[in-house]
Amino acid sequence: MATYTASSADVRASVRQYVAGFAALLVLTALTVGASTQLTATGSRATVALGIAGVEAVVALTIFMKLPRARWVVLGSLLLTLVLLIATLALPVLSEGDHIVGTRYRTWDAGVAAPGAARHEESH
Repeated sequence: MATYTASSADVRASVRQYVAGFAALLVLTALTVGASTQLTATGSRATVALGIAGVEAVVALTIFMKLPRARWVVLGSLLLTLVLLIATLALPVLSEGDHIVGTRYRTWDAGVAAPGAARHEESH
């Protein structure tokens, strides 16, 4: 069985890398908190938070999980996630105009007129 012995220079470099990764995660977390308090639109807050979370994931994978050698796996999984996210968000938008033949879009009003609007009766 082979044993691994590291020199003190290797240990120092590894510790320095971990400290830099931890500091980067702290800064990114502070950015997330700052963005959530500064941005007013909910959509922009979510977009910025997802972007920062993606960067945090890459930092954690490459530094703490030692995956720089498997860069194509990390990038491939991130690309697949992006494609699936876009498809998931686009599906409802693209199917909005797809109605059953012979039907029409009608707003359901539960029999109650909207405030300030006259009730529209359908003729049968």
